[in-house]
Amino acid sequence: MPNYNYICRDCGNFFEQSHAIGYAEAIRCLFCGSVSTQKAITSFYIGGNGFSPSAAMSDLKENYGIESVNMRNGDFKTWYKGVRRDGARVAEQMIQGKERQEKSARVKHAEFKSRVRAKPIDKLKQKR
Repeated sequence: MPNYNYICRDCGNFFEQSHAIGYAEAIRCLFCGSVSTQKAITSFYIGGNGFSPSAAMSDLKENYGIESVNMRNGDFKTWYKGVRRDGARVAEQMIQGKERQEKSARVKHAEFKSRVRAKPIDKLKQKR
């Protein structure tokens, strides 16, 4: 079954729905439940660097965990670019934070090992 992109006229949610070609029943919004939805104009590009909302939504689902979009104002393309920019920055900050934590853990582990090793040696020297 093909996937179709819809936009809710009531809440502005942009979502994808699978159904048979020629499906005539009203599609309910996945966010607010309204039946006031319409097929969104979508396209695909062969080559070039065009923008495809369905490809953008797939990217948002796979890489950022975003299942649906509720657009109150602005346009989807600008918002999507912001998510990618900010998401990349957050991912970079998370990686840097993880590296700092790992480095701190290695330093603490080395300090701990040196203290544990030093104590038995000190005790042996005192017994002699």
